[in-house]
Amino acid sequence: MTPQKIRITFEEYASASAGHPTELLHRIRNLGEDIWRAIRGQRIATLENMDTAVDSLDLVVPSAGKVRRVVKIIEGCLAEHNFEAAQVEISVAPDS
Repeated sequence: MTPQKIRITFEEYASASAGHPTELLHRIRNLGEDIWRAIRGQRIATLENMDTAVDSLDLVVPSAGKVRRVVKIIEGCLAEHNFEAAQVEISVAPDS
């Protein structure tokens, strides 16, 4: 099966938080760490990747069959961190 790349982008938040970029950066990285903890046994993301995020988070899911479950975990973490789904884009594409 082809690995799938999930990218979570925060462009709407980045433009809305232009005056407070450090706060947004911490929120994104804290979110990334929680996503990593929720999926760490599945070898989808590294903590280093989450701790260096700036305006997006990238995860590589080993098979398309796991994407839906991982997206549900991401959506739950987004809600816990008070990110509005309308302002966050989650895209899925084959990993190249």
